[in-house]
Amino acid sequence: MRTFRQAVLAGATATALALGSAPAASAEADQDASPSLSSQIGAALGAYDDDGNPTGADGRAIFGSSTDLSSQPVWAQLLYATTILASITSVVGLLAAPVYNFVVHGPFSR
Repeated sequence: MRTFRQAVLAGATATALALGSAPAASAEADQDASPSLSSQIGAALGAYDDDGNPTGADGRAIFGSSTDLSSQPVWAQLLYATTILASITSVVGLLAAPVYNFVVHGPFSR
């Protein structure tokens, strides 16, 4: 019976905390006119045009048989370079991890 009372008390406490903070969380905050840091970075990378509309990238121009990255936005070029770097890193890790494991835990380790 004691465990049941503790569970009911914990549930009531959780409900009171969840519902009690709802008005404070839903209150309208002062709107800041300056853009956020992520929006500033996106604008610097060419994610938006002059009207504020998002700029798209052509996947066939990036990953197709004939790639033309110069016509793509900077953010797409950056993601392409990140993809290549991550692929190279994963292949190196795929080769280096078994070699390291063999050296450390193999038949010649002490």
